[in-house]
Amino acid sequence: MQVRVFISVLMISVASPFAPAVLAQTQPANPPKQAPTKSKPKTEDAEDEASQRRTVAISLVTTLADEARSFKDQTRRARVQARAADILWDTDQARSRDLFQRAWDAAEAADAEAARLRAEEQRKQAAGGGPMVFRGGPDIRSEVLRMVAKRDVKLGEQFLKSFDEANQKQLDDAAADRRRLGGGQELGSSKRLQLARRLAEEGDVDTAMQFAAPELNRVNIDSIFFLTAARQKKPQIADAAFATLLGFAAQDPLSDANTVSGLSSYVFTPFLYVTFEGDGGSNQLRGGDLLPPPALADPLRKSFLPIPTRN
Repeated sequence: MQVRVFISVLMISVASPFAPAVLAQTQPANPPKQAPTKSKPKTEDAEDEASQRRTVAISLVTTLADEARSFKDQTRRARVQARAADILWDTDQARSRDLFQRAWDAAEAADAEAARLRAEEQRKQAAGGGPMVFRGGPDIRSEVLRMVAKRDVKLGEQFLKSFDEANQKQLDDAAADRRRLGGGQELGSSKRLQLARRLAEEGDVDTAMQFAAPELNRVNIDSIFFLTAARQKKPQIADAAFATLLGFAAQDPLSDANTVSGLSSYVFTPFLYVTFEGDGGSNQLRGGDLLPPPALADPLRKSFLPIPTRN
């Protein structure tokens, strides 16, 4: 908590360097006469003071980031270094990238340890014969990735790729999730769309689209919920991407009832996704507060659900 407050103060110092300082000064009753001196304009004094404050703030952030390398708590190490990198981005991008990389390495270690502890807890529950309770935990890599994505798309892509390359066991653990998502997604694909959705929810739809684009050719819960979230901020961009996705689905010979149901979530039931099983059962998945059907343009709505004309 103290580290978080300290960084917040530093961010304010860097972002608002022209905050006025109130200085109390005392003057003698009869000051001696002196030759007039040429003083700096107030604006220059303010700029000098602002520059000094920025220099001090940047120095403090850099020092804290260096000290974070010795933190034993990998979660704390990752968060401090990622936030420091975000603060320093505008002044030293090379150093920021290095800090983002350190933060990512710490985040991987933190997530791996969290996964190990969850697996150990599940084994104990199984041995006890009682009900299995699955608890989630903080996803530190996703926290770091969101900050990286806003600053450096290329570096964000590099970190996303590691979701596919590292921790191969997670793909086996996610097999049930892949079936639930309605199509053989890899873990990295799901993470990519989840990252894009968070960026869209924060208002950065353009960057979100850059990350989501490679996965917007398949209908699944992540692609539809991402487009639904993006539509809340920029409807035209989201509708254009949905129209493209609709075209892919129409040409895909593997499209089935679950494909149609997934597409209908965007058109009729935002953030409510329904899938059907072979035995006739169904599953309902919610991704947020249910919303009324969006006001889609007639051509787009009719391309999904053509209305036959009467003769």
